[in-house]
Amino acid sequence: MKKRELIHFHALLGTLAGQFIDEGIVTHQELEQYDSLGVSPMTMTGSRDDHEEAVLLLSKILTAAVEEEAENAKSRDKQTQTAWRWQINHGSD
Repeated sequence: MKKRELIHFHALLGTLAGQFIDEGIVTHQELEQYDSLGVSPMTMTGSRDDHEEAVLLLSKILTAAVEEEAENAKSRDKQTQTAWRWQINHGSD
């Protein structure tokens, strides 16, 4: 991937990270390791390797957050189904 393409991808991941923060899927604390790299999509003077490292780390953090969110959703769905079945079988006494 060329540096310009990598920076564009980095910017897209940065936008996604911001949305994840807004939705509570990821926290600022979870992004501290990424932030400590000091390379943002706006760091045009950063080397291609710097951006690649940042993209890989940010991708890893966001992927882990999505996997955790999916697992939590699955657990919530299972609890809801269990409660619903109990209510069907036992009524709403």
